[in-house]
Amino acid sequence: MIAILDDEEIWGEKERAIARQVYENEDIVWVRDEKELYNLPDLKILILDLELGEKNGIEVGRDFHDKWPDTTIIITTNYDEYLRQGYEIDAYRYVSKNNLNELKNALYSLKEKENLIDKKVLIHIIGQADVYIKVNDIFYIETYGRNLKVHWKGEEVICKGNINEYQEMLNDIFVMIHRSIIVNMQKIQIIKKGRLLLKNGSTLEMPINRRKSVIDKWLDYKYSE
Repeated sequence: MIAILDDEEIWGEKERAIARQVYENEDIVWVRDEKELYNLPDLKILILDLELGEKNGIEVGRDFHDKWPDTTIIITTNYDEYLRQGYEIDAYRYVSKNNLNELKNALYSLKEKENLIDKKVLIHIIGQADVYIKVNDIFYIETYGRNLKVHWKGEEVICKGNINEYQEMLNDIFVMIHRSIIVNMQKIQIIKKGRLLLKNGSTLEMPINRRKSVIDKWLDYKYSE
């Protein structure tokens, strides 16, 4: 489901029409009040206006992001000077209402990324049958002795394989932060002082010689058109 939070109907309807062009089979709703968001099931995208009457869109977005970090937020505003405030809530893109074509481009970009992360990968779990798991269910993979440890959906499983082979296979979505660890870029919350904070609360350290390349690749992935 996609939700548009905007207190002006004319903008809400324009943005809903654009979203429907990209996500033809998705439920798309427009709401005036942020309280309505909390009753929506499986909300994957929130298009959020920064000016909500007496309310501050950044505060609304920050509170929503804290509760549902997996929901992608796209910021919209009539005032271009406000756009970069969206960094405070880890927004996927910042769109000026003066050029709503940017919204369509952002949604197409997001849809392409979803197609990548929705694909499945075969893992050979030791002592169990081989299984296919969704790439986006994986947070990171690390070398574990002669095997690999896959961290996914709150679980850890030991599987056969080589870390370099998995990085090559998942290169569009994963980044190697250490010679023995690859991370799903979709799961990175923030990178600060050589540490990655993931959306599940995990913290991973990066060696100094990899920091710039990791940050560059993550930003390219995060903000690519």
